[in-house]
Amino acid sequence: LAKQFEESSLQIPYGVILAVYRDCGDGFATLHDELRDIADQLPKGITMRIVEGKNGIDAIRKLVTLHRMYKDQTFRFAIVETHSHKGEHIVFDADDGYNPKTGVPGAIRREHLQGQGSKRMESYFAKDAPIVLMGCRSGKDDGIADALGQAVSRTVYAPEDDTTTAQVTFTSWNEDFVPRIDVKFFFN
Repeated sequence: LAKQFEESSLQIPYGVILAVYRDCGDGFATLHDELRDIADQLPKGITMRIVEGKNGIDAIRKLVTLHRMYKDQTFRFAIVETHSHKGEHIVFDADDGYNPKTGVPGAIRREHLQGQGSKRMESYFAKDAPIVLMGCRSGKDDGIADALGQAVSRTVYAPEDDTTTAQVTFTSWNEDFVPRIDVKFFFN
């Protein structure tokens, strides 16, 4: 976070880490280890910017604000900390309003990833920028990973089963600081 603050005024290439702080399952309480590992792999000339939101809709609003702040840059990679909550995700798939089943407000559903909003969001990502969804079942068939990949025309990595954590390894970088990655999900 200190490095992010120091580089906050720089218009340099960056990847985005999106996390939701409403995490009643404490699934991301130890996220600092994963973030340190990711930060340590970044080559000189690129940074990462961490965005936190209270739910999916709030997080998207903050991504839009981030993109406006650094309008000369596109996201070189994105890592989204989804979190399963009784079968639903705080970021994705729950109801727009307060869901009495899950108690999760404001999540993004498949239908939100269609139309003009998704086309505009697609322009936020560099060509071939990978997206990683870290969260239980976010890669299930016809799920949110598939919808997100179609909406932004990018490769989305996501687990089909329950997962406790993931390891993202940047295997190479192109001249525009877009990485190739290897993702390993660790299952419960």
